[in-house]
Amino acid sequence: MLNDNGKYYLTKNLVQLITLFFICNLFLSISLGFIFRNDSIINYIAIFAQLLSYIITLSLSSKLKKDILKLSNFIGLNHWFTYIIALVSLGLFYFAVMFFVDFLKWDRISEQLTLAETLKPGYSKSFHIISFLILSFPFPFFEELIFRGFFINFFKERFSYISAIIISSLLFGLLHEGNFFTTTIFGVILCLENKVTKSLTPGIITHILWNFLNLSF
Repeated sequence: MLNDNGKYYLTKNLVQLITLFFICNLFLSISLGFIFRNDSIINYIAIFAQLLSYIITLSLSSKLKKDILKLSNFIGLNHWFTYIIALVSLGLFYFAVMFFVDFLKWDRISEQLTLAETLKPGYSKSFHIISFLILSFPFPFFEELIFRGFFINFFKERFSYISAIIISSLLFGLLHEGNFFTTTIFGVILCLENKVTKSLTPGIITHILWNFLNLSF
């Protein structure tokens, strides 16, 4: 369906997506916080609320559901080039982290406990392990679909491709408090992966590997 002067990704789709996500996230965060009333697990409540918000938003968006397979192009999983691109992207992001966190100190190291730390005595292992699995696997998939799938295509139809990369990457960086610069650069790298391979699959693999490794050690 083409409207908005022949554009496939409509302005109302963007407004609906953002509005639905934030309403769901706010409602679930308040509801889960009221149910558990435990300050020690407030970070985990936020993680669960965000995951459920992603699921609800995508479930209610017919356009995004329709585009999932088209954007992902899972055929790329059978090609070695996909994994080479993913590994090169991981290396570039590692250097970005060293530059912005270790050298310039513009970003801070994530306060999220690693899996290795959560296995020590004194921690609620169930909450930590579930959070580790959520952040390592579903989150990268949903974020790639929304930021490198919907957002970049929405802005690409209205601006140049470079502008679309910059805008979607800045939005991605704003979502990650305290690590704006590194995640913005990560967003640019993932957009370029999408551009080169014409698929979200390499970006999903890169994102999963980074989250998994970053939260494991």
